[in-house]
Amino acid sequence: MTNEDFQRLVLEKLNELTTDVSEIKSNISGLKSDVNDLKLAQKELKSDTSDLKLGQNEINRKMDAVYEQTAMLSEFKTEVNEKLEDIQVDINFLTRKVAQSDAQIIKLKRDLRKVE
Repeated sequence: MTNEDFQRLVLEKLNELTTDVSEIKSNISGLKSDVNDLKLAQKELKSDTSDLKLGQNEINRKMDAVYEQTAMLSEFKTEVNEKLEDIQVDINFLTRKVAQSDAQIIKLKRDLRKVE
C-alpha cells in the first residue's frame, strides 16, 4: 500500500467518523429537544394537578356546607314536627272544651226554659 493510498484510506475513515459524529450531534440535539418538551409537559401536568387539587378542595368545602345545612334542616324539621304535635294536642283539648261548653250552654238554656 502506497502512502497516497494510506492517506486516502485515513481520509475516508476520517470523513466517515466526521459524518458519524455529525449524526450523533444531530441525535443529541433531538434528544435535548425531546427532553425539553417532556419537561414542559411535566410542568403542565403539575399545573393541572394543582388546579385539580384546588377544585377538589372547593368541592369538599361545598360538600361540608351542604352537610351542615342538611343537618340544620333535619333538626328544624324535628322541632317543627314536635311543635305541630303540641298544637294538635292543644286543638284536641280545645275541641273537647268547646263541646263541653256547648253541652253546658244547651243544658243551661233548657234549665232556663223550665224556670220560665
